[in-house]
Amino acid sequence: MVSLIFGSLFSAIKDTLLKPWNLSPMLIVALASIALSNLTSWTLEKPLGDMILYPEVFSTSDLYVIAFNNYLPEMLVLFATGAVVTILSVISMLALARVAKGDSLIDALNDSASELGKSTALVVVLTVVSIILFGVMGAVISVADINFTLAFILMGILGVLILIIGAKVAYTIPALVKAKNVKLAIEESWEFTNERFLSSLVFLIAIAVIVILIAMIIGQIDLFTGESFFLPLFIMNQTISGTFIALALGHYYNAK
Repeated sequence: MVSLIFGSLFSAIKDTLLKPWNLSPMLIVALASIALSNLTSWTLEKPLGDMILYPEVFSTSDLYVIAFNNYLPEMLVLFATGAVVTILSVISMLALARVAKGDSLIDALNDSASELGKSTALVVVLTVVSIILFGVMGAVISVADINFTLAFILMGILGVLILIIGAKVAYTIPALVKAKNVKLAIEESWEFTNERFLSSLVFLIAIAVIVILIAMIIGQIDLFTGESFFLPLFIMNQTISGTFIALALGHYYNAK
């Protein structure tokens, strides 16, 4: 288990740092995300302005109802923007999973871009799951008004379930390289972790630790430079971290 974890992490770090061209997919995602955020920043002006002018309305009313009745165009624009960025992210992660499998970056990008349908389907699944999750979390939080202890216990149980299920489906994108559809990829990821759940969970924690270290190092550079290069360093952090995560998952999955 230890050799598999360290071997996969080392391969991902090597492919991230020593092959800088592998950074290009996630660099494109980071730049596209910032550009689209700037283009759609107007969608936040009205809601934020209303929150400042009418705080009592937002504190006493259902936020979902308020958003749907008053900010539907803004919500649709934000949803569309998020969907585009997420699809680009999935395509990039698919490409890097192929790189981890041994494909050249150009071939990996071409093959991943040609499978737009699978990437879009995965984003739809993620969106549905997120909506359900937010609904469940909202219901649990509402229980706190009646019984705080019960809500605390339910939130703890929900957190454990999210951790377990998240670890089980974390390898869906590497599995999607060969799987014909998202359902089969999720099933493959689930089966992949059946016999190595602890190892897979430790590996995911190791990835998270390294990503935090990357952010801390870049954060220190930002402080040292007086935050003069915040945006380039932010893009660097997003690019390096995203590339490392995709390559690490790919290497670990392909080492089975």
